Amino acid sequence: MLDCIPQFQTTLDCMSDNRQTTLNRLITGIHEAIALPSSAFELVQLVNSPEITPLELSDVIRQDPSLATKVLSRVNSSHYGLSHSITDLTHAINLLGLNEIRNLALTLGMGQQFSTPKKAGRFCRESLWHHSVMVACVAESLAAKVNHSNPEVFYTAGLLHDLGWILMDHYMPRPFQQTLALIKSGTRRELAEKRVFTIEHTLLGAALGEKWNLPEEVLCAMLYHHQPHSYEGPHQALVNAVSIANYFVDQHVLFSVGFSTAQFPGDDIFLTVGMDGQQSQTMIENLPNLLNRAEELSNTSSDPLPLN
Repeated sequence: MLDCIPQFQTTLDCMSDNRQTTLNRLITGIHEAIALPSSAFELVQLVNSPEITPLELSDVIRQDPSLATKVLSRVNSSHYGLSHSITDLTHAINLLGLNEIRNLALTLGMGQQFSTPKKAGRFCRESLWHHSVMVACVAESLAAKVNHSNPEVFYTAGLLHDLGWILMDHYMPRPFQQTLALIKSGTRRELAEKRVFTIEHTLLGAALGEKWNLPEEVLCAMLYHHQPHSYEGPHQALVNAVSIANYFVDQHVLFSVGFSTAQFPGDDIFLTVGMDGQQSQTMIENLPNLLNRAEELSNTSSDPLPLN
């Protein structure tokens, strides 16, 4: 499991038999209960093909009314400021571009599985999903700062960074609420998770992500976004960007679980993506624009998201 990441394999080797058994049992049960949203991820794969044409994509999108509606809604939003409405999918795809289609498909597919309403205390499932989409948008915006040629992988990693918590909430709600209560009472996040589940949400999410054949760099970001200093490897820029994005959103926009859980990554982590104090302030000032984009992508309520 996750043997493509040497550091993680070392961690697995050091895990007790009990923790490894727990992880395998959880992953097996969850993997059998859910699968990747097939239509959305089929479309993501098609977009990655250099031979795909907008007409071929529109034929696929037409088979998914929810996605077709989302594409047309997005292109006709105020963000694009068009003087007339677009009703043709092929035209909409040409205007939006393949990267935006990929992000819409991925977000809609995951949202349909995991954003059903639920509230317990200060925790709100919809807020957790909104938080994930917002982190995706901020992480994607950081790709340009490190001159990364594949900003969509930053979006994907940001979107899925808290997959473990999403899974815990959906499939183990009572232990998940016990974990949140421990964290809120002052127990460190990782200790609370291990006390209740024996494993952390980062490990659970990444392990299922491997079952879904997600790219290695996305798995690394899912594993290390709370501890970027612990990661040593070729995907440092992505891990750091998701860690920074998670912190920014947690502190300035929307908590993931009803209260703050993200620690400051460190000045050195910010510097790896070319951000000093002034640039951090600029990012904070740009958060409302990214928030609007996240709302349009998330396929949930159109009500404005509350700022922390």
